[in-house]
Amino acid sequence: MTRALEGDGFALTHVRHGGGPVWFMRVSPPVSLQEGFGLAPEVLVVAVGAEVQARALHEASGEVVRSGLRLDGNLVIVADQGAKLADRLDRIGGHGQRIAWGPGPDGAWPSLTEVLRARLPEFDAFEERDAVRGAQLVGRDAEVSSLRTRVARGDAVGLFGLRKMGKTSVMRAVTDWLDPSSGLRDALGTPSASGPVVAVVIDASVVIERSMDAVADELCAALRRRMRVAGEEAPAGELGASPDGRPRARHCWTRAGTSVS
Repeated sequence: MTRALEGDGFALTHVRHGGGPVWFMRVSPPVSLQEGFGLAPEVLVVAVGAEVQARALHEASGEVVRSGLRLDGNLVIVADQGAKLADRLDRIGGHGQRIAWGPGPDGAWPSLTEVLRARLPEFDAFEERDAVRGAQLVGRDAEVSSLRTRVARGDAVGLFGLRKMGKTSVMRAVTDWLDPSSGLRDALGTPSASGPVVAVVIDASVVIERSMDAVADELCAALRRRMRVAGEEAPAGELGASPDGRPRARHCWTRAGTSVS
C-alpha cells in the first residue's frame, strides 16, 4: 500500500499506530490535487488490517488536532482489503467524507489520485453542519487576527452574523490558536493536551433553564471533558458545588485551579 501511495505522488509524512490492526498515516497529496480540490497540506489515511470499526473513524478526529490542523478535517481515506468496505463506511456514517480505498480482484491497489478525482466532487462542504477548521477557513484572516488580539488582552467579545455565515468557524480558529487540543473529545492523556490556556465551548441552545446556575452547569461539564483530554480528572462532586455561597460559575473554575477574570 505504501508503495502504491509513493508511486502515485503521495509523500508519507507521519505514521502512528492506533492499536491492534489500525494505523493512522498522514500523507501529502500531489500539488495538482491540492490546488484542484482545495485540499489541506495533508490528508489522513486510516489503514485497517481487519474490518473497519466506528471507533477507528472516531479517533481520526484527534489526528486533525495532533497535526496542528494541517490535516483536511473533512476527508478521511480508509484503506482496507475488505470487499464491502464502501458499504461498511456508509453504515457507520459520521462527519465529512470517508473514501474507501482497497486492492482490486488482482490484489493491486488502484491509483489513489484517480479514486479521489472520482469521489471528491461528490462531497459538498457547504452542506456540512460542523465548523470548518485549519486550512479550510478562507478569507477570514483579518477577522481572526483582530479577535485573537482582543481575546488575548482579556476583552469580552461578541460575534454576530446571519446563520451559515461562518461564525462558529471563525470562533474555532481563535480557540484552536489559544488551545489546539480544545477540539478533542476523547481522553487522550497526552502531555500536549495541557497548556497555559484552556478553551471550552458550550452550546447555549441546549440550556433549557435560562439561569446562571444552568449555564454554570454546562461550563462545568465542558471543563470536565477538557480536563479528561489533558489526562486529569476532576474530583467527583467538586465542580459545580458552591458551599461558601459564591456564584457557581466562578466556583467551578476556581475549584479546577483556573483563574477567572
